[in-house]
Amino acid sequence: MKDIIYAGQSIPFDLLHKKIKFPKEKKQLVSYMEIVKKNFPNASENELIRITYNLFLEIKRTGCAMTAVANILAKKLGNTPEKAIESFGFDLTSETTEQLDYNKVLIDLGCKLYKQAKVYIYDYEYFAFDTMEDAAEALLQGEDLEKYHKIVKSGYNIDLEASRMLFNNGFMAAGLTEDKKLKFRSPTPTKKEMISSLADVALKELGIDKQDITEKELKELFAAKGSTISIEGISIPEKFSGLLPKSKTFWTNYYLESLNADVEVEVEMKEFDNNEDFYQKMEECVSNDYGVVIASTPRSEVFMHTNKKLSYVYVNDGNRSGHAMTFKKVDENGNVIVSSWGKDYIIDKEYIPQLEISIFKVKQKENINEHNKNS
Repeated sequence: MKDIIYAGQSIPFDLLHKKIKFPKEKKQLVSYMEIVKKNFPNASENELIRITYNLFLEIKRTGCAMTAVANILAKKLGNTPEKAIESFGFDLTSETTEQLDYNKVLIDLGCKLYKQAKVYIYDYEYFAFDTMEDAAEALLQGEDLEKYHKIVKSGYNIDLEASRMLFNNGFMAAGLTEDKKLKFRSPTPTKKEMISSLADVALKELGIDKQDITEKELKELFAAKGSTISIEGISIPEKFSGLLPKSKTFWTNYYLESLNADVEVEVEMKEFDNNEDFYQKMEECVSNDYGVVIASTPRSEVFMHTNKKLSYVYVNDGNRSGHAMTFKKVDENGNVIVSSWGKDYIIDKEYIPQLEISIFKVKQKENINEHNKNS
């Protein structure tokens, strides 16, 4: 297997933002931009520049979890040039070295998640009837319908009692239809799930072509037609935020489905009371060829360093939201070697009880699902 350049969330943006570039750096940047262009084939040159800048900046700011995921997927699916082309549609070999450059997978993953959202659309089913009696007969069921029949026979005000019973069952009166029929709304809304950009949701669901539509505008448009929407994860950081297994599982599998991959992942999180428990788990992960993301637990005081003296770095950021790193190995002294920002760092064994891991179990799928059926 070729040597590896592990992905680092700062690398693409720093390379793009650098004022003076050497020929090798230009080749590397062009290869990164080609991946963006591949994902946005209809974008104009100016749009492509804007997307690239915003995407690379978004990855740099809070892309540590996504970077660790990209390293795992690149290693699992692209450890040879031939396998990489089959899995990702492009060669991972660097344009300037003979190494495999995992930053390419990081950018491709970022492109697939850029401006994408998990959108839930809640809408009600509506029913129209000529009379209140027809509505009660059609919508009431079981004991309530039997009770209604008794009311009808007893001579009570049918319309009043039917209206009350329909209301108690959740059927809300919604005015009249255009042809003057009684209109009722179902008790619970129907739910539709989409994964797409906000602009695509507006176009597909409302027929409105507005590429720069905001979340607020989209919600207002749905509200105007009597629907509500819930939007999760407008930006890349929100998709992998919190380093939570549920979020990483969903969006990693979403990416794999976009590749039509025949694998999927399950993510398990674990913390440790002592070093022995950690070493045993790492040995199990290595023997089973699991991918592992290392992170510090909340409010922990973990430092890591390179082999150089006085090179310690605090793992948590200023908000103590944690930092994700790709696990590489446990060295002969029991310290943890990780990849962070594209470089190797050492986490001394004394910090192990303050670490948590996310175990990525990559497994074969029985059937390849059609990608994004709801969009």
